[in-house]
Amino acid sequence: MAIPDTSREGLTNTTSNEHLSDAQSKRVTIRGLDPTSGLYKNVGLKDNGDGTYSLITAVTSTPSVAASNATTKVTVGATSTAVLSANSSRTSAYLVNDSVEDIYINLSATAVINEGIRLNSEGGSAYINDYTGAITAICASGSKNLTVTEL
Repeated sequence: MAIPDTSREGLTNTTSNEHLSDAQSKRVTIRGLDPTSGLYKNVGLKDNGDGTYSLITAVTSTPSVAASNATTKVTVGATSTAVLSANSSRTSAYLVNDSVEDIYINLSATAVINEGIRLNSEGGSAYINDYTGAITAICASGSKNLTVTEL
């Protein structure tokens, strides 16, 4: 059974298996980025020969996360509002605008309307990686919700 070359389809990659035994040639390995851990992971499918397939996976470790690994709600004001304090253990942060008004965030300085990173209303988001400093936010009318997850 020949397996088609799908190496141009995303992160999927197979190789020629003509030199392998019949049992070995019925295996496919797919390497892709695990969005949960941020690590590359190999996943394999093995043809059992009876019309069914078995899943073969490699175990990967989970990266450590900041002690404050929790989602919270911050009420953003019409003046610069603290969103996250500096945290040397932070690996990343995920911010989602859960309001009907644009929110602007700033890394390490005072947030200002129409400056910094704009989070559009009703779901605008930012994923901030490898930044451990303070984060502030501001909106035009105040009292708007920003959901924050610190990892």
